[in-house]
Amino acid sequence: NEDVRWAAAGALASVAHVDRVQQALIEKLDDSYKGVRGGAAWALASVAHVDRVQQALIQKLDDTGTNVRRVAAEALRSVAHVDRVQQALIQKLDDPEALVRRDAAEALTSVAHVHRVQQALIQKLDDPEALVRKYAAEALRSVAPLDRVQNALIQKLGDTDVSVRRTAAWALASVAHVDQAQIIQKLDHPEEEVRWAAAWALASVISRSANTPLRIRLFATISPDAGLALRGGLPRTAPRSWMSVLQEMDSMPQPSPWRQDIAALAFGLAGTGKASYALGLAIILKSESIPLPVRDWLVQRGDLDPDQPALDPRAADTKRLASTWPNFYEDASQIGT
Repeated sequence: NEDVRWAAAGALASVAHVDRVQQALIEKLDDSYKGVRGGAAWALASVAHVDRVQQALIQKLDDTGTNVRRVAAEALRSVAHVDRVQQALIQKLDDPEALVRRDAAEALTSVAHVHRVQQALIQKLDDPEALVRKYAAEALRSVAPLDRVQNALIQKLGDTDVSVRRTAAWALASVAHVDQAQIIQKLDHPEEEVRWAAAWALASVISRSANTPLRIRLFATISPDAGLALRGGLPRTAPRSWMSVLQEMDSMPQPSPWRQDIAALAFGLAGTGKASYALGLAIILKSESIPLPVRDWLVQRGDLDPDQPALDPRAADTKRLASTWPNFYEDASQIGT
């Protein structure tokens, strides 16, 4: 019964280091049932560093079963630094099945610094399947500061698929010296999603930039669900600098409709100082609902009960903050709350 054989292979995964178990699992890589072959490959993942296992798994990258090839690629991920494994995984980036190409890209993430891997992943940014392009962009995140990688990712901000655009933006947001000029051009793109991706990609330079109009423009472009990008990309900043930006946003003919959400995130990210927290909470209290990233931040600080039906901090929080921060109400009024 193939189901019994499959279950037996899985049950032996924890003892795959034992010689006789290892040998038996390697033999099952040639089982007549693809499910058993895949189960054996999965069970051998923990011992992929063993020479005979490595060789057997590399052979399974050409198995007739798509899932077997996928599991073999995943099993070899921990040894992607080995030359023969690396070369085999690069070849799988051209597998006829998109899911195998995706898994090969994911398996190569840890060795994206290797030139030949980099080149292969950059080529996959133009794969016909969005899923493969997305994982290629994700695999390149660790080497995004390199010019050739950065340029390729910037082009993907205009990809036809939203998941690819967001992944490219996420990768670029971690770059300290991103090519602002190229990305800023995409802020004028006719498609809203492309403009959003460009703004997100610039998240790491928003508060460091001396160009206040650019900061205002970025704030006005990013939507509330960019909270994760802001939380991951913005450095600690003095609360007063955020206040000046917000005041300038208020003077715009059409202030950003997401001003409160962004301000709350900004002040929350600015540090643990009483001023930043008090001002951030003051803004939140004036909102009809709390954005999810802001709610998470409040829960982490212990100032919001995650099980509370109404997602609003209690008035007691405001009173307590006012008692510890003398200029609480005065500062809150300065930013229009």
